[in-house]
Amino acid sequence: MAITVDTKNKVEPHWHTLKSQNDEEKPAEFKIYAVKGGVLDEVMEGIDFDVWPPLKPKGIRTALMYGVKGCRNVFDPEGEEIKYSPSLLESVPWGDRIELAMAVLDKSKLTDEEIKN
Repeated sequence: MAITVDTKNKVEPHWHTLKSQNDEEKPAEFKIYAVKGGVLDEVMEGIDFDVWPPLKPKGIRTALMYGVKGCRNVFDPEGEEIKYSPSLLESVPWGDRIELAMAVLDKSKLTDEEIKN
């Protein structure tokens, strides 16, 4: 029997509000996508759920690079909204970077339906 491989990521992205922004009127949000295959392998390399953060720095960078593809309500010091670019994530505080990487990992988990199949 042949194997069928779906090369398209059909998991819809979602907007993730940073916990540090929960009390804001217009909170900063980042568009989170699931990652899979070799990218997910790289994100999870050396993962250890007994420590925080469980992801290694390389896994965090990979999750951000491939799993975060947009932002809204992110402003520069002059009050101008910043358009998303991968380099923007380098300016995000470390704790928020970890939160975003974990959101990518959570988004990348198999759904109950996928597990059944």
